[in-house]
Amino acid sequence: MPEGTSDASILIATSFQALNRVIQDNPETIVCDSTVVILFAAFFIEANLNYITDVLELKGEMLDYLYGKKRHGKKHPGLQLKLKWFYSKFIAPSFSDKEIKVPKREVVKKLETTFPSFEKIHEFRNKISHGEIVLSLANREDAEKMRRQAKSIVDKLYDSVAAKTEIKIPRGVTYKNAIASLK
Repeated sequence: MPEGTSDASILIATSFQALNRVIQDNPETIVCDSTVVILFAAFFIEANLNYITDVLELKGEMLDYLYGKKRHGKKHPGLQLKLKWFYSKFIAPSFSDKEIKVPKREVVKKLETTFPSFEKIHEFRNKISHGEIVLSLANREDAEKMRRQAKSIVDKLYDSVAAKTEIKIPRGVTYKNAIASLK
Protein backbone atom coordinates (compact mmCIF):
# COMPACT_ATOMS: atom_id res chain seq x y z
CA MET A 1 0.00 0.00 0.00
CA PRO A 2 1.35 3.46 -0.79
CA GLU A 3 2.19 5.84 2.05
CA GLY A 4 2.62 9.59 2.42
CA THR A 5 6.40 9.74 2.35
CA SER A 6 9.38 7.61 1.43
CA ASP A 7 10.24 7.39 5.12
CA ALA A 8 6.79 6.06 6.02
CA SER A 9 6.92 3.50 3.18
CA ILE A 10 10.33 2.23 4.20
CA LEU A 11 9.43 2.12 7.90
CA ILE A 12 6.26 0.07 7.40
CA ALA A 13 8.01 -2.15 4.84
CA THR A 14 10.76 -2.84 7.38
CA SER A 15 8.07 -3.79 9.88
CA PHE A 16 6.40 -6.03 7.28
CA GLN A 17 9.65 -7.78 6.36
CA ALA A 18 10.34 -8.46 10.04
CA LEU A 19 6.75 -9.71 10.42
CA ASN A 20 7.40 -12.27 7.68
CA ARG A 21 10.35 -13.52 9.73
CA VAL A 22 8.20 -13.56 12.91
CA ILE A 23 5.64 -15.76 11.17
CA GLN A 24 8.36 -18.39 10.61
CA ASP A 25 8.31 -18.90 14.42
CA ASN A 26 12.05 -19.37 14.74
CA PRO A 27 12.63 -19.44 18.52
CA GLU A 28 16.19 -18.12 18.03
CA THR A 29 15.05 -14.94 16.23
CA ILE A 30 11.50 -14.30 17.44
CA VAL A 31 12.46 -11.70 20.06
CA CYS A 32 14.60 -9.68 17.64
CA ASP A 33 12.14 -9.96 14.77
CA SER A 34 9.15 -9.05 16.96
CA THR A 35 11.06 -6.10 18.37
CA VAL A 36 11.74 -4.81 14.84
CA VAL A 37 8.06 -5.22 13.88
CA ILE A 38 6.81 -3.18 16.84
CA LEU A 39 9.58 -0.58 16.81
CA PHE A 40 9.24 0.22 13.12
CA ALA A 41 5.45 0.30 13.40
CA ALA A 42 5.91 2.99 16.09
CA PHE A 43 8.30 4.92 13.85
CA PHE A 44 5.68 4.63 11.09
CA ILE A 45 3.09 6.38 13.27
CA GLU A 46 5.44 9.26 14.02
CA ALA A 47 6.56 9.63 10.40
CA ASN A 48 2.93 10.02 9.37
CA LEU A 49 2.18 12.51 12.14
CA ASN A 50 5.17 14.55 10.99
CA TYR A 51 4.03 14.37 7.37
CA ILE A 52 0.46 15.42 8.15
CA THR A 53 1.71 18.33 10.25
CA ASP A 54 4.09 19.42 7.48
CA VAL A 55 1.53 19.13 4.66
CA LEU A 56 -0.99 21.18 6.63
CA GLU A 57 1.75 23.62 7.67
CA LEU A 58 0.79 23.29 11.34
CA LYS A 59 4.13 22.68 13.03
CA GLY A 60 4.20 26.19 14.52
CA GLU A 61 0.66 25.81 15.82
CA MET A 62 1.56 22.43 17.33
CA LEU A 63 4.63 23.89 19.07
CA ASP A 64 2.57 26.85 20.35
CA TYR A 65 -0.01 24.44 21.78
CA LEU A 66 2.63 22.27 23.45
CA TYR A 67 5.10 24.90 24.65
CA GLY A 68 3.39 28.28 24.40
CA LYS A 69 3.98 31.14 22.00
CA LYS A 70 6.94 32.45 24.00
CA ARG A 71 8.94 29.24 23.75
CA HIS A 72 12.71 29.58 23.50
CA GLY A 73 15.03 27.41 21.45
CA LYS A 74 14.18 24.50 19.19
CA LYS A 75 11.61 22.09 20.51
CA HIS A 76 11.36 18.45 19.52
CA PRO A 77 8.18 16.99 20.98
CA GLY A 78 7.92 13.26 21.33
CA LEU A 79 5.36 10.99 19.76
CA GLN A 80 2.87 11.16 22.64
CA LEU A 81 2.93 14.97 22.74
CA LYS A 82 2.46 15.18 18.97
CA LEU A 83 -0.49 12.80 19.17
CA LYS A 84 -1.96 14.77 22.08
CA TRP A 85 -1.86 17.93 19.96
CA PHE A 86 -3.37 16.06 16.99
CA TYR A 87 -6.17 14.77 19.21
CA SER A 88 -6.98 18.26 20.45
CA LYS A 89 -6.82 19.71 16.92
CA PHE A 90 -8.68 17.12 14.85
CA ILE A 91 -10.64 14.83 17.16
CA ALA A 92 -11.73 16.74 20.27
CA PRO A 93 -11.02 20.47 19.86
CA SER A 94 -12.54 21.19 23.26
CA PHE A 95 -9.84 19.05 24.88
CA SER A 96 -6.81 21.01 25.99
CA ASP A 97 -4.75 20.49 29.09
CA LYS A 98 -3.41 24.01 28.67
CA GLU A 99 -6.84 25.51 29.39
CA ILE A 100 -8.25 22.75 31.56
CA LYS A 101 -5.78 21.10 33.90
CA VAL A 102 -6.01 17.49 32.75
CA PRO A 103 -3.76 14.98 34.52
CA LYS A 104 -1.36 13.07 32.27
CA ARG A 105 -3.20 9.80 32.98
CA GLU A 106 -6.37 11.35 31.52
CA VAL A 107 -4.48 12.34 28.38
CA VAL A 108 -3.12 8.80 28.05
CA LYS A 109 -6.60 7.35 28.62
CA LYS A 110 -8.15 9.55 25.90
CA LEU A 111 -5.38 8.72 23.44
CA GLU A 112 -5.67 5.00 24.18
CA THR A 113 -9.46 5.07 23.76
CA THR A 114 -9.16 6.85 20.41
CA PHE A 115 -6.02 5.03 19.22
CA PRO A 116 -6.14 1.48 20.65
CA SER A 117 -2.75 -0.03 21.56
CA PHE A 118 -1.02 3.33 21.21
CA GLU A 119 0.22 3.30 24.80
CA LYS A 120 1.77 -0.17 24.46
CA ILE A 121 3.43 0.77 21.17
CA HIS A 122 4.66 4.07 22.63
CA GLU A 123 5.97 2.47 25.81
CA PHE A 124 7.72 -0.28 23.83
CA ARG A 125 9.40 2.31 21.60
CA ASN A 126 10.45 4.53 24.49
CA LYS A 127 11.92 1.69 26.51
CA ILE A 128 14.00 0.63 23.51
CA SER A 129 15.26 4.19 23.09
CA HIS A 130 16.58 3.88 26.65
CA GLY A 131 18.17 0.48 26.07
CA GLU A 132 15.45 -1.78 27.50
CA ILE A 133 13.49 -4.47 25.67
CA VAL A 134 9.99 -5.33 26.89
CA LEU A 135 10.37 -9.07 26.49
CA SER A 136 6.76 -9.76 27.42
CA LEU A 137 5.66 -8.02 24.17
CA ALA A 138 8.42 -9.33 21.89
CA ASN A 139 6.39 -12.25 20.57
CA ARG A 140 4.42 -13.11 17.46
CA GLU A 141 0.93 -12.41 18.79
CA ASP A 142 1.76 -8.96 20.18
CA ALA A 143 3.93 -8.01 17.21
CA GLU A 144 1.16 -8.84 14.72
CA LYS A 145 -1.48 -7.07 16.80
CA MET A 146 0.55 -3.91 17.44
CA ARG A 147 1.56 -3.62 13.78
CA ARG A 148 -2.11 -3.86 12.74
CA GLN A 149 -3.01 -1.29 15.38
CA ALA A 150 -0.24 1.08 14.21
CA LYS A 151 -1.62 0.90 10.68
CA SER A 152 -5.13 1.55 12.04
CA ILE A 153 -3.86 4.53 14.03
CA VAL A 154 -2.29 6.01 10.91
CA ASP A 155 -5.48 5.43 8.90
CA LYS A 156 -7.42 7.21 11.65
CA LEU A 157 -5.01 10.15 11.51
CA TYR A 158 -5.65 10.65 7.80
CA ASP A 159 -9.40 10.03 8.15
CA SER A 160 -9.65 12.53 11.01
CA VAL A 161 -7.91 15.23 9.00
CA ALA A 162 -10.17 14.57 6.00
CA ALA A 163 -13.31 14.65 8.16
CA LYS A 164 -12.33 17.90 9.89
CA THR A 165 -10.79 19.81 6.97
CA GLU A 166 -12.05 18.02 3.83
CA ILE A 167 -8.38 17.78 2.81
CA LYS A 168 -7.39 14.32 1.63
CA ILE A 169 -3.66 14.17 2.20
CA PRO A 170 -2.00 12.08 -0.52
CA ARG A 171 -0.47 8.71 0.23
CA GLY A 172 1.10 7.77 -3.07
CA VAL A 173 4.65 6.65 -2.26
CA THR A 174 5.13 2.91 -2.66
CA TYR A 175 8.05 1.01 -1.19
CA LYS A 176 9.55 0.59 -4.68
CA ASN A 177 9.27 4.35 -5.31
CA ALA A 178 10.86 5.04 -1.93
CA ILE A 179 13.80 2.75 -2.62
CA ALA A 180 14.22 4.12 -6.15
CA SER A 181 14.34 7.67 -4.79
CA LEU A 182 17.37 6.77 -2.68
CA LYS A 183 19.53 6.13 -5.74
